[in-house]
Amino acid sequence: MSETATRLRGKDLLGIADLTAAEAVLKRVPREKLEPELAWDRDQLLCRVQLADHREADALAMATNLTGELLPVSLRAQGWAMRGKILERMINPAEAMVAWEKVLSLANAPAAMQREALLHVSDLRLTQG
Repeated sequence: MSETATRLRGKDLLGIADLTAAEAVLKRVPREKLEPELAWDRDQLLCRVQLADHREADALAMATNLTGELLPVSLRAQGWAMRGKILERMINPAEAMVAWEKVLSLANAPAAMQREALLHVSDLRLTQG
């Protein structure tokens, strides 16, 4: 199966909630052999599968791969947003705030990502008092 086909199959499997199969399909493609953007896509899908399977700690570890400095800013912003969402689910508002503020600090981050980050930072500040 080609890398692209494997990636798309992983997305299909995510949609039907066959989480074990989705994770197995995605892990068959070693990230080291992928271009950075495809590796990011693979890791982001794995992260989503782990979240859907209520494995927040595994998803948080995988999310580390989504924020590398060599990635395009739009992918880094999405990676930090994923980290923020995971940390919110793990009820860690202080660390979630750090992740969302990182999105806001990225020069040239997509406006939609900055708006989402601003909403999360505001919400976290309001809930923390």
